[in-house]
Amino acid sequence: MATYRFTAEELEDFYQVLDSVVCEVADRGIPLTVYEMIARLFTAAEHGVAHPLRLREAILRGAADVVEDLLPGRRYGDGADAKPVRLEMRAA
Repeated sequence: MATYRFTAEELEDFYQVLDSVVCEVADRGIPLTVYEMIARLFTAAEHGVAHPLRLREAILRGAADVVEDLLPGRRYGDGADAKPVRLEMRAA
């Protein structure tokens, strides 16, 4: 995970998404560590996911699912900004 690839504005957006998801995860009792949430967020961002709702989804569902949704023919995007790779996420 390399934060130097992102602008200060993007990192601020990531923080806002992460902050809200951390609260939601705690409120709902979801067994997900902050470390895993950060890893999922940056994995999705490194593969072209930029919209806050998609980043939130990547944290909660897993980055692999969200990136696959961005491939051509999927309902969440036209795939223009996604790399066609299969990501493997391991549970913490």
